[in-house]
Amino acid sequence: MSAAVGRRELAEVEPAAWDELLGVLELADAYLLREYVEGAALLDAGRPTFLHLAAPGGHVVFACLVREVPGGGFDVTTPYGYGGPVAVGEQPPVERFYELYERWCSDGGIVTSFVRFHPLFANHHQAPPPFRVELLASTIGWRLEAGGDLLAGMHPKHRNVVRKAGASGAVVTADAGPGDLAPFVELYEE
Repeated sequence: MSAAVGRRELAEVEPAAWDELLGVLELADAYLLREYVEGAALLDAGRPTFLHLAAPGGHVVFACLVREVPGGGFDVTTPYGYGGPVAVGEQPPVERFYELYERWCSDGGIVTSFVRFHPLFANHHQAPPPFRVELLASTIGWRLEAGGDLLAGMHPKHRNVVRKAGASGAVVTADAGPGDLAPFVELYEE
C-alpha cells in the first residue's frame, strides 16, 4: 500500500505499487489501472501520476496525467475515458483529499485540472468548488454476467436500436488485435 497509510497525507504512489493498491481497495476498474493510464500518456503526452489518501474511514485514489502547459507550469487531466478521484470505505476522506490536492497542485506549479469523472462511481457528486462540473454526454451501463441474456439487460430504447442495427446488417465481432496490444486488450476483456 502507499506510504500515506496512517499518516493522512496525499502520497504519490509508485507506479509498480498502484495496481496492487487498487486490488486491496477492490477498485480494479480498467480506467484506473496503471497500464491504461500509461497507455493514455502515449496519446495525451503527460506524466502518469497516481495519488492516494488513506484515513481510518476509507481511501481516495486518483490516477491522472500531469502535462506541461505552453508558457510554463502544468495541468492535470484524467486519461481518456473515465476517472477522477474515487473514494472507498465507510467514511472516505474526500474533503481532506480535495484540500490536499489543491495544495499538491499549488506546490507542483499546476494551474488547472480537467477531470472526466466516472459515471459508475458517480464521483462528480463529491467534487467541491472550485471544480465546475458540466454534463458533456450520457453513458450507458450494461451488466455482462456470464450466461446472461445481454439484450434483456439493456434499456428498451437501446435494445430497439440494437435490433434495428442487426436488421440493417450490422454485425458485432471481437478482434483481439496484434500481439503487442495484448495488455491493452486485456483491460477491455476483464
